[in-house]
Formats: sequence, structure tokens, C-alpha cells
Amino acid sequence: MKLLTCYILTSLLTIYCGRVFGQAEATEIVEDKAHFIISAGISYQKQLVGEMGFIYGHSAPPGPCTSGNLRGLKFATEFNFNPDNFFIAPKIGVEFDYLLFGARLNIIDYTDFTYHDFKFTPEIGLSLMGAFDIFYGYNYSLTDKRIENIGTNRITLTINFDKVLWGREE
Repeated sequence: MKLLTCYILTSLLTIYCGRVFGQAEATEIVEDKAHFIISAGISYQKQLVGEMGFIYGHSAPPGPCTSGNLRGLKFATEFNFNPDNFFIAPKIGVEFDYLLFGARLNIIDYTDFTYHDFKFTPEIGLSLMGAFDIFYGYNYSLTDKRIENIGTNRITLTINFDKVLWGREE
């Protein structure tokens, strides 16, 4: 008899909670389409370095069914602010941001127009759902030629101007 009473109470509670917390209306499922996201940043690696580029990928703002994330292929250019030892660095990478954590893998070609210093740079750190990132990275050199004013350790602050993440999509 105790088992039957427990079963009935559990069933009634399940039905009640299903009606209270259930979805009243059908929600339209919006297809997640890849789009362009403008990305800007600044990093420190022996000196201050700027970055401008874009991400072609997917993002989702936080909501009842999503946690907020960004993922995609990144194309950017890094540059320093020192006219005496100027360099420019085209880079390609892949970025994944989820909730408060993020990671990025980059291939960077630092050049001072005399040498090319290719680097593989994994980065990991904190992210605010892909909108703001603060990452630590390490530059692994892939060539014998080195440009002296490029450090191996780097701290990067990035902001991604994404209309989906910022809730401005029309």
C-alpha cells in the first residue's frame, strides 16, 4: 500500500510540475547561420601589439536553452606601435568560447619585411561568452629566423563585435 501511495503521489507531482514548468507555446527554431564577427584586440609580448580582424563562425547569446558561445575561423593582422622595429603579422586561427572559458589556436607570420618568423600560438583563458576575452598564449617558433622584439609569452585582450552576442541582430 505504501508503494502504491508513493507511486500515485509521484505521478501527480510529475503531472503538476509538467503543466507548471512546461512550455505553453511552440518556439520557432532559428537556424544557426555562420556570419562575420569583427574582432579587435591588444596584446603584450615584450611590447604592446594591436590586432584587427574578423571571425567567420557561429555564435549564440545566452538564453533559456543556450549558454552563450562563439566558435569560428579567425583571420586577423597583428602590428606593433614601434616605428623603429615595426612588424606586421597576418594570422589565421580557430577560436572556441563557451560561457566563461575560451581557447584559440593560431598560425602567425611575423614579418619585418626582411625575415618571416612563423609561430604556432595556442591560447587559453577567460571569456565572457565570446564577447570579451583575456587569454594567455605561448608562441612556438616554426622557423630558424627570429625577429627579436617578439616575445614567447603573451597576454591578449580581445573584444568581438558580434550583433548576435550583443543582442542587436534584427
